[in-house]
Amino acid sequence: MRAAEHSSVQGRSAHSILSSDELASVLSHGLDLPLAALRASMESLNEVLPADAKGNGPLHHALREVGALGRNVRELVEFASAPEPMPLRCTASEIAVAARGALSPTDRPHVMVARLANAGTLHTDAPLLTRCLRRLIQNSLEAGSEHVLLTVRHENGYAKFTVIDASPQKFDAEWACSAFHSTKSNHLGLGLSIARRDVELLAGTLEIFRSDSNETSVVVTVPESASAPLNGSSRG
Repeated sequence: MRAAEHSSVQGRSAHSILSSDELASVLSHGLDLPLAALRASMESLNEVLPADAKGNGPLHHALREVGALGRNVRELVEFASAPEPMPLRCTASEIAVAARGALSPTDRPHVMVARLANAGTLHTDAPLLTRCLRRLIQNSLEAGSEHVLLTVRHENGYAKFTVIDASPQKFDAEWACSAFHSTKSNHLGLGLSIARRDVELLAGTLEIFRSDSNETSVVVTVPESASAPLNGSSRG
């Protein structure tokens, strides 16, 4: 009887393991939505309570931590469930401008977009590629770079997006691209890992170079046509 009961328990345990999509759904509905509701309630309360000399409400620091927690939950959701690319017609310039526009109003002025060649037409998942570039730009700003340059060019049937920063922080590119590796507090260290995975889903590559003058260049290369994958794999 005990052997049968033990087998039954093992069976239930095996079936209780969540798939990636199920885990993403649980994180989204079980944590992300309640956190968003909590943040909205705290913001409303913060507006009616007396502010300090700097104009910050008494819940200012708590709201910042709730925001960081919400960001981490959303990153876990994206990490747990890989998207399915849906190619559409667009231009590389549209993607670059959209990536800059997706930044916060305070970060946007620190980013310049330079189109080095005539913007040809792409057949790729524009929203997914935009999120990748926005994530890379945000990572550069959070690493301490005051300004970030995003360049766009076309080369032999491929579109190349390069994010260039002058962050004072030195880092090991391969280490930084691994999941859950971060030098920043309250960060999960998933940004570069998710970006590299999503670029690969677009049949592209993500490469990181560090110059002697401490400039970091992250080069994202994707085929102009979704049916023409690149040869080789991405490097961290």
